[in-house]
Amino acid sequence: MMNNIAPSKAIQPVKIIEVENLVSQFGDNLVHDALNLTILKGGITGIVGGSGTGKSVLLRTMTGLRKPDSGLVRILGVQPFSEHKGGQGLARKWGVLFQDGALFSSLTVLDNIMLPMREQLNVPFKFAQELAYMKIFLVGLDADVGRLMPSELSGGMRKRVALARALALDPEILFLDEPTAGLDPIGAAKFDDLLLELTDALGINVIMISHDLDSIFKICDKVAILAEGKVIIHDQLDDILAFDHPWVQAYFAGPRGRQVQSQIKII
Repeated sequence: MMNNIAPSKAIQPVKIIEVENLVSQFGDNLVHDALNLTILKGGITGIVGGSGTGKSVLLRTMTGLRKPDSGLVRILGVQPFSEHKGGQGLARKWGVLFQDGALFSSLTVLDNIMLPMREQLNVPFKFAQELAYMKIFLVGLDADVGRLMPSELSGGMRKRVALARALALDPEILFLDEPTAGLDPIGAAKFDDLLLELTDALGINVIMISHDLDSIFKICDKVAILAEGKVIIHDQLDDILAFDHPWVQAYFAGPRGRQVQSQIKII
């Protein structure tokens, strides 16, 4: 008897970020020279590189804060700089946590988190307030934190509040710029655990710039290395560690890298 059931098609990976031949230049300083990077849906991607390799410039370009000098960027299939409706509404689909948190010092925690809801979606005040408290709980803080000013928060609390604001619009993508910078080892480890819990629970895609080897080894599914104006490798950590490049080997296989790897093996 002939089987008339058509074979199932393999599920194609979804591209959430596509950067093609990106050129970023400041005067005579060429930061990105035809840089290419494709990030697929799912998990946490780390972006790593030495000082001056343009990690933050790349993040600003992907989030529509800086227009490419040349090349193309697509986020969720749409160009951030497009004048069409899709491009204009794209910022609602991502959240950004800047390195210092970038909280508004004159606003309470609650008002900081409510701000994207009120400005971008015109959510009624009462509803926005309820949603803001949900985000506060989501990042592991108590309701009382909502009435505090940013100056009254510890470094770890500021990071969590900034994360709550980045999650305000229920984004599909979360961009993080050095999320554990300035935190002590215990605070950084707790923040890493929180990110893992959130990506697990919400299915959110995370793009993270980091120098923190502990975080990179603990939570990143893939890592993209910037050097010489390009992404020289974008792969899982095992392949990154085996990649024959002077900077990569010095960074990941140096004393600090070996220490982190040995701790992971012990655990």
